[in-house]
Amino acid sequence: MHAKLILLLILLPTTGSQALPYLEISRLDINARTFAFNKDLIATQNEELLLMGKPLNMSDCKLLGGRDIFIQCGGSLLKLPELREVARCEGCSFIPYSEDRYAILKDGLTLRIDGHERKFDLRPRIAKWSKDGNFLAVVDRDEAILLSEDGISLRAGLNTQIFDVDVSGKIMCVASKDCEVFAFSERGIAWTNKLCCCCIPLKLSSSDGLFFVALQGKEIAVLNSESGRVLQRIEVPGYSIYSFDGIVASLDSNGTLHIFADLSKLRVEGKSYGILLSWNIPEWVRGELNYELNGSSGRAEVSRESFIPVGSSGSFKLKLKDLNGLEVERDVNLSGLEVKLSPDGLVEVRGEGKIGISAQGRIYNGTRASVDTGFLPFYEVTILNYGKPIATYRCYNSRFTIISLLAILLIAIILKKFLGKWR
Repeated sequence: MHAKLILLLILLPTTGSQALPYLEISRLDINARTFAFNKDLIATQNEELLLMGKPLNMSDCKLLGGRDIFIQCGGSLLKLPELREVARCEGCSFIPYSEDRYAILKDGLTLRIDGHERKFDLRPRIAKWSKDGNFLAVVDRDEAILLSEDGISLRAGLNTQIFDVDVSGKIMCVASKDCEVFAFSERGIAWTNKLCCCCIPLKLSSSDGLFFVALQGKEIAVLNSESGRVLQRIEVPGYSIYSFDGIVASLDSNGTLHIFADLSKLRVEGKSYGILLSWNIPEWVRGELNYELNGSSGRAEVSRESFIPVGSSGSFKLKLKDLNGLEVERDVNLSGLEVKLSPDGLVEVRGEGKIGISAQGRIYNGTRASVDTGFLPFYEVTILNYGKPIATYRCYNSRFTIISLLAILLIAIILKKFLGKWR
């Protein structure tokens, strides 16, 4: 794939719900066949069930996702990570959103919301909760239906095979045969989009005013939920997909989980002698981006905070590249650093960021410290920003007095006489 270059003409972070592109930040080779995540947890399942990468020893249970993450073990619905039983129903299948909002499949469909029940004469093969938990979108035979505690909100029949359904706000999106996507609102068909000319099964997910369509084994298309316009195409052969609050994950045929992050979740800030990358993403998300800066390159960690040391101030152009070859550029201004060292070991620093001082193997947090100078003629300190070294300074050491000079001279004389005897 040829690297694509997107020049950002707006300041980061971007406000609003459709800040693109989505960057691939991580690939987890976990050999999974299903997964679920929210802002706190990620769970995967194949031969065994893993929560945050650790086995639960409950391989006979089924992993289920919603706002919270659950497993169904027999007739019990258990919430992770505490494994607390939320509901029990023998011979039932659960479709959970949260502890107080879930659906039960047994002789029809029952919605249970805040202790109240609503029954429907439906036996859906696909069912998904909206991200706010107000609607349940289902596929029953050749119909897509939007349900709520008030009853049926939308009903759309298609004379073709339906692969998947999802909902964004009050718009229900239906993926059908021949790679065509239909969106329905209260007024009828809101829009349609034929994503390609071949018949590829589609999988859907929605969040942040967007629909994510996985053309199985080919790519992911990102659509505006109101117009259906394709905003981005990502060349990842995903077979399942889920999105939540700026994070999108898709499993490929090898069980590798591809994780993407919305660029609006990234803040790029110039600090003293370096660049701070701050991500507003769940703590469990870990990844990396390649970067190019001032003729050098490296890898920047994707986490809550990641600092790239530069070692100087001024204006720089930062280029970030994701794991799929997508590139973004950003102009960054780095501030300077003022450092004062005294012969007795007093170090004072003025700079922007989380400043620290390192000397003689010890780290001092803050911008002012009295450091151990040792006994050499000069002592050396390294200035840190966000724990990374950004500059090194030397200063004359007042401990190195005339006594130290005389001691060295005396040793030199003794060595000279000692060596002279052996000649």
